[in-house]
Amino acid sequence: MAVDSKLHVTQTFRTNHNNFNLIEIRFKNTNLENKSNLKLLLKEVDGVTVLDKTINGMSINDDFNLRLNFPSNLNRAKRSMFWKFTV
Repeated sequence: MAVDSKLHVTQTFRTNHNNFNLIEIRFKNTNLENKSNLKLLLKEVDGVTVLDKTINGMSINDDFNLRLNFPSNLNRAKRSMFWKFTV
């Protein structure tokens, strides 16, 4: 996913198994053009915040794998969640 000042991505998904605790997404910040921070929000659809994180935009380079670990919850199977990225 290319990072620029117009990045606003939201995706809803459903977990199939318990112990869901990791998301990995590949970003690209060509020539470090974007210097703004990247904001990540991961929530359960009922509004419970799982992760709220800000990533320094200068740390995202041409091929950057963002690996986000968060506390596992034994009751996440079959739960709808969404993540949102903004710059």
